[in-house]
Amino acid sequence: MADDAFFFALLTAGILSLVVGFWGIYLTASTIGYISASWIVFWNVILFAALIAAGGISIGYAVGKRYA
Repeated sequence: MADDAFFFALLTAGILSLVVGFWGIYLTASTIGYISASWIVFWNVILFAALIAAGGISIGYAVGKRYA
């Protein structure tokens, strides 16, 4: 039972991280014309890409742990 809860928690966190990461990159890309400071855009993209990577890793770990 605890294994199932851990699997669903990691899967949910991974999916939410992917959604927020891709949504954030989309918002950052859509505001490039309005934000003149390139360092803000740079760090936003880095942070959202890290969210996407963390989401992918957590989904991969949960699925690999469950079905391997």
